[in-house]
Amino acid sequence: FTTVSKRLAFQIYDILFSLAIKPNISYNKPYVNKWAKHQACYNVTWNNRSKKRVGMRKIDGGYLTAIKSIEKKYDKCKVYNFEVGHEQHKYIVGNILTNNCIFNPSTGRSSNKYQPGGPVFFPDGSICPWCNSAGVVTVPPKEEDVFLMVVWDYRSWINFDLNTQSPAGRIQTLSKASTVPILKRANKLIVNVDLENQVKHVFQRDSEVEPCGLDSKDFVATLWKRI
Repeated sequence: FTTVSKRLAFQIYDILFSLAIKPNISYNKPYVNKWAKHQACYNVTWNNRSKKRVGMRKIDGGYLTAIKSIEKKYDKCKVYNFEVGHEQHKYIVGNILTNNCIFNPSTGRSSNKYQPGGPVFFPDGSICPWCNSAGVVTVPPKEEDVFLMVVWDYRSWINFDLNTQSPAGRIQTLSKASTVPILKRANKLIVNVDLENQVKHVFQRDSEVEPCGLDSKDFVATLWKRI
């Protein structure tokens, strides 16, 4: 794929990477030959081996990829630190989530070699103190309480089309618009009812969080599917 737009090229790159396809991106300088004047352009390439996720290992929440080499570059510039993860001080470098040690894709565990820039230094060959040689640090789930109106009877649901969807095993919740961030990041919903000690009502979000009401954005409706 070739384009003169740098932004479009990197958007295509990000899309391919999110599909676990390893693309390459290159830049061609402008030049003139006897036939035409060529603009600067960007090339995004991938091959059949890329589609087989070469060098990538699937884990919960994403993919791991091998690091071929590490080099230092010195420059005078402003540095902005964007960290992700809960109290783990991980960060993103070229769409890669870095950790405290170098992951070994052949064993599926840590190579017990320190990852430069990691939060806790350790000598090569010793056990990584950050992940205990597992290679991956699992973020413990965080539970949050949120007040929702649970509508069990599908005949009272809002914005639901029975012609295209089945209500089996589903519920709908109504809540204030302020709950949208919590609802979007939730990987499951545990409904607290009087029988909670006997029956677990656990659901996953099955729709987008949509505004409801008469042209009002104060409340939202969400569908959930039992798991």
